[in-house]
Amino acid sequence: MSDTIQSIARASAILEAIAAHENHLSITELSGIVDLHKSTVHRILSTLITLGYVKQNEMNNHYELTVKLFELGSSVVKNNDLVTVARPYLEHLGDVSNEVVHLVIPDGDEIIYIDKVESNQTLRMHSYVGRRAPMYCTAVGKAILSEASEQQVKAYWSGIHPIKHTQHTLTTLPEFIKALNQIKKTGISYDNEEHETDIRCIATTLHNYAGHVIGAISISGPIQRMNDDHINELIPELLEVKENISKELGRL
Repeated sequence: MSDTIQSIARASAILEAIAAHENHLSITELSGIVDLHKSTVHRILSTLITLGYVKQNEMNNHYELTVKLFELGSSVVKNNDLVTVARPYLEHLGDVSNEVVHLVIPDGDEIIYIDKVESNQTLRMHSYVGRRAPMYCTAVGKAILSEASEQQVKAYWSGIHPIKHTQHTLTTLPEFIKALNQIKKTGISYDNEEHETDIRCIATTLHNYAGHVIGAISISGPIQRMNDDHINELIPELLEVKENISKELGRL
């Protein structure tokens, strides 16, 4: 590990230790928790204080986190606004479809499930809040990528190693781009047993006030129930929810 990366790792460990211990620790306590010499801990703390991430309590000399970390985290937590706004609409989709409904956000080459409404049906999916999944073989991931440029899609494709999760998974760039072009025409993305056998999904993207893609929603269920007729009934509902959520997030 290089000195730079080691320093970052040590600083991260110190920040996490302070946060985990009611936001106040002495340098001796910190040294023991992160297993570093006190002089090393002191040097890192001095840097964190200079940068504004840590402060020292004048009453007891314990170290505390500042609101600067909260400010940084808030830029990520803004997605919680998405969860709050979207939740009633996810429940509505769950009611009208009686299938599993997901809300996801993109993160690098993957998507992360940040909310889920379960179905009353006996068949359950393996998804859960916090789980990651590839973009290329999920309806939500393909929906998000459909709004990227072809150059961005090619860059994405060159950085992954597509796995054939099922016999239906798209694993070549030409067929993948063809699927994305179809999504662009309709606004609806499909996962036809591409990620899980016997599971079919439809999805669409969500936008923020600036019109940028910030996530996607999907309806998923077994192919026996998610037949063409049922999907055609659900598409208008999904597109209406897309518009309503995006409007609430400030998109004009």
